[in-house]
Amino acid sequence: VGSEMCIRDSLNIAVHQAEESRSHVDIDYTFTAIAPGGNAFVEAYTEADFLTAVTFWERSMNHFLERGTRLKK
Repeated sequence: VGSEMCIRDSLNIAVHQAEESRSHVDIDYTFTAIAPGGNAFVEAYTEADFLTAVTFWERSMNHFLERGTRLKK
């Protein structure tokens, strides 16, 4: 898998209060390829791929906060 041929250099998460009981989260990932297959992964990674990943991340965080258990894919 191409994702195994690159590293995530950074993950920046900024949380801002949006309303009294809501937050807004900004997430920034930086990937760097460490092998040719990683280059293909980075080049093919789209905004839709990112949105799919962070949507699951959001669901899993909300699930944990509500139930105290990990959400499985």
